[in-house]
Amino acid sequence: MPKVVVNAEKLRWLRVTRVWTQERLAEVARVGVRTVQRIEATGAASFDSIQQIAQALEVEASELMDSPDTAKTKKTPKTREPIPVFLNRLTSGADVFRVLEGAHGGDFGNDNPVTREEADLVGAFMQDMHGYLDVCNEIEPGQRVQTAFEYTARIQELTNAGFSVFGASKCLRLRSQNRPDQVDQWTFAIIQVLRSDNPRIVKHQGLVETVSYLLPPALKFS
Repeated sequence: MPKVVVNAEKLRWLRVTRVWTQERLAEVARVGVRTVQRIEATGAASFDSIQQIAQALEVEASELMDSPDTAKTKKTPKTREPIPVFLNRLTSGADVFRVLEGAHGGDFGNDNPVTREEADLVGAFMQDMHGYLDVCNEIEPGQRVQTAFEYTARIQELTNAGFSVFGASKCLRLRSQNRPDQVDQWTFAIIQVLRSDNPRIVKHQGLVETVSYLLPPALKFS
């Protein structure tokens, strides 16, 4: 299959300005996560893959391509390590509200379920997190109390099934590609549903539980 040369830095920029992880871009573009990782790392892609990614990012495929001569003379950017963020365990609907309120975007992930029951339970919760992100600020106070109560019960269901919910809300600064002097403020919500025995979970003094999350290096805290 013919390969094309991709401007990996521009592709990465377009992705992170949407506050998308590599997994989210792969999902929207209907390509493999490893395909996105390889393109961003090497700048090489099949024409079919870059067409699908361009469509997901709402740009023309030609905007993501480099000419061979440009690719040869371009300096390889230094690789920066992802930024670790510590997520706190969420045990109530009120905790969920605090993470999602005012967020412009988010990343929602989970450990793989092993049974149909687990898939239904975790899948329904994560789907609601996606939907709630869009309407969180429009919910009336009375409905907010009811919704928080319902989410507390659902988090307890996940706990009984062997899962723990973690989350955090972070304020980020994104510098505009077209206007380097312009810095936009974003609130980024992170929700992760992990198995309670996941080795990433750290218990502090036997009480507070946290888990680390790797934030893309192009995003910076304000």
